[in-house]
Amino acid sequence: MNTYLIVVSDDAKTMLTEHAAFLANVSISAAEKLIDTIESAFISLSQYPYRCAVYDLRRVKGSYRRMVVGRYAVIYSVDEATKTVKVYFILDTRQNADL
Repeated sequence: MNTYLIVVSDDAKTMLTEHAAFLANVSISAAEKLIDTIESAFISLSQYPYRCAVYDLRRVKGSYRRMVVGRYAVIYSVDEATKTVKVYFILDTRQNADL
């Protein structure tokens, strides 16, 4: 099976850190579980990057996809030429993100 390299943008890393820090105020184990779950999602994307629906970012041109992971949405693109999945954002779906 071909696998794709996962590249996580600085913005996505910051978002994940902020989400986990917020959760840690209530439960450290919940924050750890969030990180583990997102990391598992990345592994899954490395194997099946096209399984998620195409997602339209109103303010950014390009072809993006959206993977829902619990209360969070991972916004990413697939570069077939380089076999790379680039993760741009990790959004809390309960918030109104204007992208």
